Amino acid sequence: MTVMTKYEFVKQHEALLRECAIAGVSVQDFRNLPVFEDLKRLRDEGLKMEYCVDYVVQKYAISRSSAYRIAKDMFSKVYL
Repeated sequence: MTVMTKYEFVKQHEALLRECAIAGVSVQDFRNLPVFEDLKRLRDEGLKMEYCVDYVVQKYAISRSSAYRIAKDMFSKVYL
């Protein structure tokens, strides 16, 4: 594991962080990736969104509104 200051990390990843900020992507969005990947997989299998949401609500112990918010956020378009 590499140890560095927050400044060093931000400076090293400045370009990527700037692009994320411009695109409206939060650095916290990585936390939602497992939930979204399950939602997307189930949707790709042809299941209705309501069932997909019920599945991730039970699996990840999150609220229905959080599941719908994650889906809406991650399915949204990013313009660069």
